[in-house]
Amino acid sequence: MNKLPGNTPADACDIRYQVLGCPIHIRCSVPHVAPILAEAAPRAEEEGLPDGRTIEIDVRQGDGRKLIELHHGGRLVCQHFDPVRIAVEIESLVTHQVAESWVGWTRLHAGCATIGGRRALFSGDKAAGKTTLMLTLLAAGHEVHGDENVLLRSGVTLPVPRKFHLREGTLDLVPELATVRESVSSREHPVIGPFRFCDPIDLGRPWNVGFSPAAAVFILEPGFGGRSVVAPCAKVDLVRHLLFQTVNLSTEPGREIREISRLADSAAAFRLRVGDLAEAVREIEATLAALPPRAG
Repeated sequence: MNKLPGNTPADACDIRYQVLGCPIHIRCSVPHVAPILAEAAPRAEEEGLPDGRTIEIDVRQGDGRKLIELHHGGRLVCQHFDPVRIAVEIESLVTHQVAESWVGWTRLHAGCATIGGRRALFSGDKAAGKTTLMLTLLAAGHEVHGDENVLLRSGVTLPVPRKFHLREGTLDLVPELATVRESVSSREHPVIGPFRFCDPIDLGRPWNVGFSPAAAVFILEPGFGGRSVVAPCAKVDLVRHLLFQTVNLSTEPGREIREISRLADSAAAFRLRVGDLAEAVREIEATLAALPPRAG
């Protein structure tokens, strides 16, 4: 279970949590930055994961009057005037360091949810609607584990917890999420735009991560304004797509290609054109419910 010392400036200068067994320790000596870093800290429940190495991060005042510096491993990682930019950089740094600590696992850019007792992965290029779909599944009562990164080994998946970046446009598309406008602060990022650090707990849902085989993989295609349609996907097309969604493919391409091929062999493959969001959820539910039981 992840624990934070609190979310107020008085006690958030020493921020501790856990991501996939790795203790994260952020020391922040800049008072106005600490609350934002605590707000961005994931708090998923982790069960059955081995203890990992501690990741130490320092956030301190730079030489400039308002410059903020991010340090890790004895070196300056980045510096910026904007505390939100620093928080987003820490998210990326933590995800990268945690994924590297899981030696032999392949990191995929994909969302992950459990629907009707079956785990499904959702992968797509930019603007395919992945995060919006994952939040729509969450609002529909399904267990969503993450929207960004999944580790893969021998057909088993392990989602990497990171808070959703809930954009204003998604709030307009999914009215069930509107309650977070009152409970979660809006932040501004030059690339993301206006957004909120949000997780299932903010919406009264459980947030759990752990090991499970994937029953299906959906490749998302944008179709906003139209119908949502699920169609079978050729295994070779799934492998080809996932190769481009593999974050660390260049390090061990042979092993990672084998891992993706094994996933394609064991999981059902579909294309999902994401149009009407409620219809997309119904199509996903029906598709997963129609899958045959897993052997064994």
